[in-house]
Amino acid sequence: ATNAMRSDAAPALSQAIVPTWTGAHIWSVLGTFNAGITVTGGTVNLNNDAATNITNIGTGSTTGTVTIGGNAAQQIDIAAGTGVQSLNLGTGATGAKTINIGTGAVANTILIGNTTVGTKTGVNVAASTAQLHLGGGTATADQGAPLKFTSGDNLTTAEAGVVEYDGTVFYSTPAASSRGVSPSEYFIALYSDYTANNSTAEQKMFNNPTNGEITLSGSTAYMFEGQITISAATSGNNTVATSFGGTATVESIGYTVISSREDALINQNDHRTSYVTTRNSTVVTRAKDETYATLIIKGIVRVNGSGTFIPQFKFDVINDSAPTILTNSYFKIHPIGTNNVTSVGNWD
Repeated sequence: ATNAMRSDAAPALSQAIVPTWTGAHIWSVLGTFNAGITVTGGTVNLNNDAATNITNIGTGSTTGTVTIGGNAAQQIDIAAGTGVQSLNLGTGATGAKTINIGTGAVANTILIGNTTVGTKTGVNVAASTAQLHLGGGTATADQGAPLKFTSGDNLTTAEAGVVEYDGTVFYSTPAASSRGVSPSEYFIALYSDYTANNSTAEQKMFNNPTNGEITLSGSTAYMFEGQITISAATSGNNTVATSFGGTATVESIGYTVISSREDALINQNDHRTSYVTTRNSTVVTRAKDETYATLIIKGIVRVNGSGTFIPQFKFDVINDSAPTILTNSYFKIHPIGTNNVTSVGNWD
């Protein structure tokens, strides 16, 4: 009966059979044989203690599972013929399709496309043109990414050629025992001049996106840098200060500002260097009446609690005209580890 639960013993050794069943059933392999099995729904269990081979698994519309276990070598071969070979899992209209490999006590392996002319593995691509070829992503959350890492522990000893993710940053190891941070940089840069407010209040350096702020993660250290040029005509001496606003809880911060004030953009000779250890407003230029202020910023911030982080500036005296942040001024920042990280790499 097609809808009855059934368990069938294997036929004699090497007897070729091609059973086709629809409905709820269990095919349990109890001996050693080679067989072609077409399954529409139900379960295939390879749990015997002798070598077994399944050469054909059908594509039904209900839930189907292939479980490979037992104490002997178990195998699914899709290799016959000279054409493209496929294992289609999940082509039915309903029901999850699953292959479970790993119920034994030894290491398990899946080989796809391993031939004498080279290994080419394609995932969601019509034809693979690389050793491993991933299909393009889609915009669907939680299922559209072409490659996704789950956070875990890093190797005790870094291995060459490895990429790792610990939930805070990505790491890559180009040489043995030389793990390095693979920075995912976040940046903001002006495509056109931004006219700011003519006031003595702290204000954002960037306006596109509108708020000029980035949200940082908690318990994370970040390295940052920026290059900002401000034009503000003034008839009296004033200073420029930098600060970082936002809701992020900062454990510590340290950054250097190299600044200059001149009436020309080229050959600005009046430099000043400041090392700042607070996110609060700090004067970093000389008091001058020059039109342009250029700021080069580099530093590290260690964040305890997640929240926004806003690069800011202020003048201590109102200018003759509103200050303008010039095109291609930028600020970038990237995570380097937990908020107490001290090194990454083969330091000694």
